[in-house]
Amino acid sequence: MTKLTVQFNYNSKTYDFITDIEDINIDDIVCVESPVSESGFGIARVVDIEENTNDLEHSSILSKIRYGNEVPKEILERKEYVNGHLLVKDEQIYFMNGRNRTNDLPKNMNYMIDYDVESLIIRPIFKKTYFYELVLVETPNERCIEIDTNETIFYIEVIKYKLDEELIITDWKTFEFDYDNQYCKLPKELVKIELDDIGELFDESIDYFMETVGDPLYYRIKDRVEDILGCYFDEFGGCYNVSGSNSTLEMCNNLSLSSKKIRETMLSNKDDWDRERIAAYTVELIAVVPAKVPEKYKYMEHLLQRTYLNFANVELFAKQHTTEVWYDNDDYDTEPIEFEYPIYAVIDCNPTYK
Repeated sequence: MTKLTVQFNYNSKTYDFITDIEDINIDDIVCVESPVSESGFGIARVVDIEENTNDLEHSSILSKIRYGNEVPKEILERKEYVNGHLLVKDEQIYFMNGRNRTNDLPKNMNYMIDYDVESLIIRPIFKKTYFYELVLVETPNERCIEIDTNETIFYIEVIKYKLDEELIITDWKTFEFDYDNQYCKLPKELVKIELDDIGELFDESIDYFMETVGDPLYYRIKDRVEDILGCYFDEFGGCYNVSGSNSTLEMCNNLSLSSKKIRETMLSNKDDWDRERIAAYTVELIAVVPAKVPEKYKYMEHLLQRTYLNFANVELFAKQHTTEVWYDNDDYDTEPIEFEYPIYAVIDCNPTYK
């Protein structure tokens, strides 16, 4: 028997398995049982081999990964990959990095099978002139990697795309989406929402927009604050070094409490700032829309059919007096009575800032 030491991802923890398969080498990819995986198995890379081992107290591997003659050999090598998707803007192609950390090929394939991902785009971390599409297919071909779990055989086709110009690397946080506030109509007045807890402001607001817009909805938080109102202004007053009668207004104009309607609501309770809990968010609402694919990218049109549109910038705001604790007598020897004030929560779908 041979003992194999494997890694499930780039520079991750190692695990030992045994096998009687003879044609396994360092850097080969194998399929093993994995109780922590959604599918019950894992795909790992061999990093060490001990032949004729006496250390047999390990599980056996399920199979060695096979691949067709047209699978690019470089993708089988140990390497860090970034997954993401492609966007076209101003006839330039962007690669929007996903939120996950970089992964080796086995981890990316395991992710596809665990979560039934039909297509995944990956690129080597330092390369910008080509990328790969991994596609789950039912019928194998010479561009396929074969993963045999002893119960099911999966086929992942590897398609390499070479570019004449470098990809522009971006991410969800920094990409400048096109803006069109005519995509859908949102209320012009403040929308009041019911909350059981002030911490529900963001989730309940997004639910409201999901129901109102109806389409698949994405978002990007541009600013947020959850604090006691008085503490919030004390903190940022020092940062902005503002003073005088207009200091509060000036800070509101520079921070997340900048919507005119919300600012007026907040300033109406100036006397109780040290007892006022607030939550406020500035959020970009983003929809998925069809993309126009330039002629030079028609050969990969299926990867560029959608893009994102920023159709609204909204302000969310909630406030509540802090909870008071009362006692039945002055000795404080009875069970305390907590009194919670109602929550005032609004959404400004069409904020103005003057």
